[in-house]
Parts: sequence; C-alpha cells; structure tokens
Amino acid sequence: MTGQNALANAKRLFKALAAREANFPIPDDRITDVAAQIGLEGDEFDSALDYAAEQGWFEDAEVSDNASWVSLTPAGVTAANS
Repeated sequence: MTGQNALANAKRLFKALAAREANFPIPDDRITDVAAQIGLEGDEFDSALDYAAEQGWFEDAEVSDNASWVSLTPAGVTAANS
C-alpha cells in the first residue's frame, strides 16, 4: 500500500465518519462499520487508520471502562472537510 493510497483511504474514511456521525466520540466498532460501508477492509482499512494516527487525526477518548472510543482532533476534522 502506498502512502498516497493510505492518504486517500484515510480521507475517505474520515469524510464518511463526519457525514454519518452527529455525536463524538465514536465507538471503535462504529468506525469499522463505516469503513466496511465505504469498502475499506483488511489492509486498506489498517493502512488508512495507521496513516490517520500518524497524522494525529484522532485520539482515544475515555468514555467508559469497557468500551473503546475515538474523537477526531482538529486536524481530523480538517481532513474530513477537505
């Protein structure tokens, strides 16, 4: 997977998340669902998340002890809107 594909896939994912989610933070399983809806699975999904993490587009949010959640950072919101 090239960096360009990871960038494009990460932007697609973040645009889809921003379009579908009115509330943040977002549960991890919802991110996986949205990725599948736009056709990102396997290595494409993994590289998109890795790219987004490297760019600081999201951060883990502590909402409850038994669930994983993610919040978009200002850079993530910018990526979603670009």
